[in-house]
Amino acid sequence: MEKQIVMSHPVRFYSPCETAKRLSVTTKALRYYEQKGLVEPLRAANGWRTYGPTQMVRLHQVLALKRLGLSLQRIAKLMSGQLSDLDAVLAVQEVVLHRQVADTRHALTLVLAARQKLAGGETLSSDDLLNLTRKTVMQDQVGEHEVARIVQDAFEKHTSPEERQRLEANNYRPMASSSTWEALHAEAAALMEKGDTGSPEAMDLAHRWMLEVNLATGSDPVLNQKVKAMWQEALESPAVQAQVGEL
Repeated sequence: MEKQIVMSHPVRFYSPCETAKRLSVTTKALRYYEQKGLVEPLRAANGWRTYGPTQMVRLHQVLALKRLGLSLQRIAKLMSGQLSDLDAVLAVQEVVLHRQVADTRHALTLVLAARQKLAGGETLSSDDLLNLTRKTVMQDQVGEHEVARIVQDAFEKHTSPEERQRLEANNYRPMASSSTWEALHAEAAALMEKGDTGSPEAMDLAHRWMLEVNLATGSDPVLNQKVKAMWQEALESPAVQAQVGEL
């Protein structure tokens, strides 16, 4: 059950445009969150949508969890269960932010130490440079390796060696870096960011996506289903969601 919000200041209500501007999102995204049942705006006497304190709490939860890399589908499940309370979401944010602060402090210490060596006329050894690079600029690539491992594990779980050979013979590898798949992933990420997953552009993307899958599977419905199941499992991981979007 939601906790009551105790007000110690005048209650303000905002229009969709004001809300979107203050939160740096689009009004289309707000409407999409409403369609997904994540946030239910109030209705003024004239029927216009307004956002008050309760709606702002919900929006904070949605945007905070989205920032952590979760899909809207996963956010909806969490907000209807274990993360339905604002404090629970804030607790998750606190843990993540503490970790980011610690990582940033450690990286800053390494950079300052390297600058002190250079200021003292010393040079940085190969080991120094490798450690500095790994700790300060390569964290995203480490994340990409983790994503690739999760996806590959799901790929191997849902397909047989013979099926994987068929797919690879048709140039299908889940995390392969081809210009076609890179373009599809980029389009999907852009549409997700704008909340345009129900637009004609999104429908066209889904059609082109399935054409590419069908080229790899030979339009085999069983193999299509296995590829779909593989991605559904892989996308349970926030790391994968953040890397490739909710496809």
